[in-house]
Amino acid sequence: MLTEEAYRERKWGPFPFLRTVLEGKRVSSLGVTISTSDSFFESLSRLVEIATLACDNADELRGAAHSAGWDAMHRDIEVLRSQLQGASAMLDDFASRVKALHGLER
Repeated sequence: MLTEEAYRERKWGPFPFLRTVLEGKRVSSLGVTISTSDSFFESLSRLVEIATLACDNADELRGAAHSAGWDAMHRDIEVLRSQLQGASAMLDDFASRVKALHGLER
């Protein structure tokens, strides 16, 4: 398990300038966990984990769908794809907003 300092170093390592300004700031509501729902970050991590498991175990999915029904598998796969697509759109928006920071001049 990482120490707190090692975790911070891993997080900020490639961003030394940003670290000096942003470390210790609170994340906006996008990252805040509300008691009954998780944050975008938690949701994204879970989606990537499930997608990786699904892709890595396609043969098992095929076998299970063959015996349990293809409709259920296709329904879940479509929901997963749709949620990943939504997260991708959100990340694209973030990338555009971050790119706009290049416009911060003196």
